[in-house]
Amino acid sequence: MVLGGLALATQGSRSFNPDFLSLIVNDSANPILNNIDVMNFHNYGDKTALKKDMDLVRSLVGSKPVWVTEVGYSSEDNPANPAYPKNPILRSTYGVGEDGQAKYLSGILPYIVGELGAEKAFWYTLYDMPDDKPGTFCKHGLLYIQGQQCLGAGAPFPTSANFIAKKALSAYSSLTGGTSSAVLSPTSVTNAPVTTQKSWLGKLKLYLGLSKLSLSVAFLRELL
Repeated sequence: MVLGGLALATQGSRSFNPDFLSLIVNDSANPILNNIDVMNFHNYGDKTALKKDMDLVRSLVGSKPVWVTEVGYSSEDNPANPAYPKNPILRSTYGVGEDGQAKYLSGILPYIVGELGAEKAFWYTLYDMPDDKPGTFCKHGLLYIQGQQCLGAGAPFPTSANFIAKKALSAYSSLTGGTSSAVLSPTSVTNAPVTTQKSWLGKLKLYLGLSKLSLSVAFLRELL
């Protein structure tokens, strides 16, 4: 059992209850640690922000396994686009565009499962969904379909199109030691039509089950 992913109060100025995790851990009637096998949280920040969250979580859950179930970075390079990375620290550290996204992925995932000791880290997300609204997350994917990004609710998924691999997909493949090359390499997916993606997505999911570094496959309803 995995606890629902938390966007912790340490992140930015959004209004979260800073005591929520402490309250459910210390609930005398139903302490949450008696009912879950894995603790998890989301974080889209830099290493400092991730360490702050991990320190908080560890202080409350002890030796319980911890997953970082959402981490990611946009590939947008146009400051006028709503998907442009909003965090100036991330922009100055990693850059923007596909190069910036690949650099962030290459640096942040090993940090999460290495220095921070998370059992798993999940990149959000596998590909850019056409019906994602224009905003922060609509270009977080490692794959995209030309002309089918950030179109908003109601946008249909193409019945015949090609995925295009971003540079971050190569970076992800490199992190996994090359064992995933047959499935994850850009050449294996770039020319594959959407209608045949189900076969390699099945292999991808099987492979990722063996890896500390995983891809979030949320929003794959059209393909699975």
